[in-house]
Amino acid sequence: MKLTVDNKTIDFFEFDYKSISKGKLGVSVSGGSDSAIMFYLMAKHLKDVTLQPWSCVELEEDPLRSRPHTIDAAEKVIQYVRDKFPDADIAPSHQFEIHRDAPGMLAQAKLVNVPGWDLYPMMDKGVVKILNMEKHNKHAFETGMYGLLCGGTTMNPPQEVLDEWRRNDPKVYWEPRRSKHNTNLYNNKGRVLSHYKPFVNVNKKFLAGLYRQEDIMDLHNMSESCTGFPADTNWFQEPCKKCFWCHERKWAFGTYDHGEVS
Repeated sequence: MKLTVDNKTIDFFEFDYKSISKGKLGVSVSGGSDSAIMFYLMAKHLKDVTLQPWSCVELEEDPLRSRPHTIDAAEKVIQYVRDKFPDADIAPSHQFEIHRDAPGMLAQAKLVNVPGWDLYPMMDKGVVKILNMEKHNKHAFETGMYGLLCGGTTMNPPQEVLDEWRRNDPKVYWEPRRSKHNTNLYNNKGRVLSHYKPFVNVNKKFLAGLYRQEDIMDLHNMSESCTGFPADTNWFQEPCKKCFWCHERKWAFGTYDHGEVS
């Protein structure tokens, strides 16, 4: 099918996803707004496959840098979609932990060359997350949990917007890889698992348009984008309004997490 917002149209699962996935689609549900709308649209339109939602919990030895609460937002999103589409074939949700400061994984992360991540102050821990997720996906694929992984990754806002955020706060960092146009939405580049990202060539404003078209701002408001730590968020009770994800959400939707406007 096609998705259109403000004269911009993208494909959404316009390929033989059923046979490629062997009837089982993995759905990465982070608790954020991007994966939430993707999961919602998949449950609404893809009735001929099983959807397997999964989420990860990001932990560190220092409790002030762990983010265990993200699983709560993910579970709320998953339950919302289940209630909306009782006829959709949604498997029980699956969760796994990522220990971002595990010494062995940090050492391995330092050997990985991720273009542009040298600008990111927590590069090694970010790569640890990627490596852990790839390991989990490889296991899920090999054991038949699902045959195709779907993620809600979007493109960064325009460069002039990013530059303005950086001028206002030099500590604001983003993932450079999300600024690159991706012409291969479905790929299996020598890796065990294939990965489909339907929103990789549109930014979050496109998704804001989808939310409004579907009239599901309640789903958006229960999702959480902020990546601030406890000291900046009153122990995850409010958005930090400083991280990249807070800036991006405010830019696209006009509000921070929980509908906060300022």
